Amino acid sequence: MNTSTAATLTSMLALTSIAGAATPTFEDQTLGDTHLVGDVFSSDGVNIRIEPIVWLSGTTFSGGSAHITADGWAGGSGLELNTNNCTAMLDFAGSVGPQAAVQLLFGEYGGNVNLNVNGDFRNVHNPIDLHGMVVGGCLVEVIAGGFGNDHGRMVISGAVHRVAIGGQEFALDMTYQSDCNIAFEDLTAGDTYLPGDVILSDGHELGVEAFQWSNGTWNSGGRVDVWTMNEACGNGLELYTNNSSTRLKFTPNPVQNLQWQFGEYGGNINFAINGDFRNVQNYMDLNGLTVGGCVVHVLAGGLGNDCGEVQIEGDVHELLIGGQEHTIDCLIWDEAPATPGDIDGDGDVDIEDLLALIAAWGSNDPAADINGDGTVNVDDLMALLANYQN
Repeated sequence: MNTSTAATLTSMLALTSIAGAATPTFEDQTLGDTHLVGDVFSSDGVNIRIEPIVWLSGTTFSGGSAHITADGWAGGSGLELNTNNCTAMLDFAGSVGPQAAVQLLFGEYGGNVNLNVNGDFRNVHNPIDLHGMVVGGCLVEVIAGGFGNDHGRMVISGAVHRVAIGGQEFALDMTYQSDCNIAFEDLTAGDTYLPGDVILSDGHELGVEAFQWSNGTWNSGGRVDVWTMNEACGNGLELYTNNSSTRLKFTPNPVQNLQWQFGEYGGNINFAINGDFRNVQNYMDLNGLTVGGCVVHVLAGGLGNDCGEVQIEGDVHELLIGGQEHTIDCLIWDEAPATPGDIDGDGDVDIEDLLALIAAWGSNDPAADINGDGTVNVDDLMALLANYQN
């Protein structure tokens, strides 16, 4: 998809969002629920009916079922809808109203795929076969994946009244993290940053740095672009690191459960947590490794030429990530609880904190009242000394 097409789609999606349009994320469903052909339910206000599948032979099969799972087949997050020899018809017109564009995360792992837009039916081997088609008066764009045994992203743009989609081993999701700590939506599409620049997004600074190729050579001629291509299978704007890396520091306290969406379409990956540097070919090479005292989990994708999601288990003080043809989107994390006794909030308990506690002795200073009993006294001193670092 060219840049102008991507920009147009992004604008349409933004307009849809502003209008208050809803898409089914399945997060309001119950894990393990099963729906048979003919069943009707609703997710996020969108009416959904489970319908038969038409196999490639032309035979219509009505014995399939759809399941609410958390397997991550579609490459999203949380719950998704797994269609086993059936399709799911999303009735926008009959619930939230026609859409200017519909975004789908999908996973396809066997058999054929059915797509019906506004009553116009297609039956194909893999989602990529739909790319560029006009179906029901709408343009179908397969932005990522779709080659079979993978997950990806599809955008259907136009006046979308109803979409029925599914397959023999097909998963569907529309979950895009809306609570990202860094989403890049406050940047300007097309902006470029060079090594040494600092990107400010959502109140956080990301430094642009040099990149190490697979042969160990360092390259300082790369760049970071603000893209609308959605190669990380996210939503809206993303960062494209072209032979460069970005560094994000978390101060004064580390963060936990850090995760982000990525796309990786060529070359190698630079990755570091808390200063522990790794140079790998694909994200999956990091899966299960302990890096910088943290464990890396690749939740989806990561085999190269795909998008996915990664999560870090442990206390992250600093993250460096980059690639040759690599995108990142939607960084999200939990704030790590402050260490008792860290009065000055610099991430450790040391002599400065001890002196601050002594200065507040006998008062009700909330910063120094570690146990919260209303008085800075010996109990607070003991709590501080329990975490004291020389």
